[in-house]
Amino acid sequence: MIIAAVLLALLLSWGFWECACHRKYTAQVPMRILVNGTRGKTSVARLTAAALNEAGIRTYAKTTGSQARWIAPDGTETDYRGTRRPNLMEQLKFFRQAVQGGAHAVVVECMAIAAENQRVMAQHLVRPTHVLLTNAFVDHLDEIGDSVDITAQTLALSVPTGAQVFVGNDNFDHVLPQAVRARPFDDAHYLSSLQFATHPD
Repeated sequence: MIIAAVLLALLLSWGFWECACHRKYTAQVPMRILVNGTRGKTSVARLTAAALNEAGIRTYAKTTGSQARWIAPDGTETDYRGTRRPNLMEQLKFFRQAVQGGAHAVVVECMAIAAENQRVMAQHLVRPTHVLLTNAFVDHLDEIGDSVDITAQTLALSVPTGAQVFVGNDNFDHVLPQAVRARPFDDAHYLSSLQFATHPD
């Protein structure tokens, strides 16, 4: 009984220490971007990281799913998972390496599906300053639900208080708090300022 109590105390101490270290690492990255949605997360995460690096912002990216990779600022990719099962705690090592690599920004593809895991990603593991919500379609019926509204509500849980939010469609308008809803954006004015051909879509 005493041995079990000691082991439990050690495990709890280790857990608190890991949490404290992770908060320190996340705080050292000024721009933390979480990409979430039903479809397109990997592509958006890759493109966002590439754009930031091209703009001179040293950025590390992490994708998940069938292309689970860490992407360094120079474009080098590392298969960090191998044959292991996905685990939310992957974020700890990723942030540690990003900080050691001098990251000014990170782009993380959200790997959470269930509502509680969405909250954990937002409030503890990534603590994003910006959230990109690509879209909301019915998928993962067991973990999320069978309607677009429920899907949007679940995905919106990845938005912590104070984060800037960018949405890819209007499925999220009624589930995001007024304080974080995207402001009207003048597409035409922005596109006309660019030096290359673009399309509003």
